[in-house]
Amino acid sequence: MRVNPENVMESELSNRLSPGPKIQDPDLKALLRFNETCDDGEGYDIGKDAMSRLVELGLASKGPHSIRHITAFGRWVIEREEGDITEPTLKTEDDLANESAVKLCQLRTGAGKGA
Repeated sequence: MRVNPENVMESELSNRLSPGPKIQDPDLKALLRFNETCDDGEGYDIGKDAMSRLVELGLASKGPHSIRHITAFGRWVIEREEGDITEPTLKTEDDLANESAVKLCQLRTGAGKGA
């Protein structure tokens, strides 16, 4: 059923055009915390139940060797929350894995730190 915008109240139209789904606060907090822990290469501390919810919601994924990572959708939610959305975040799992490998290598070697 197509909706004629002329027949829709402005507030209703605004709600229909709002970007993306609303993530529950505990899930959003867990996602943001998981994102923080991804940067240090030390593993995550949000708990197995919270991680299972992120995976079930499609915000995170379980890769080889039970390594968890943030999906493209999860990255989009983070960027939306932080107000950093300037263009669509459409990356493959390989793109994300390559970026993570580079970051991990930089952490291990200390590369990329200012002099």
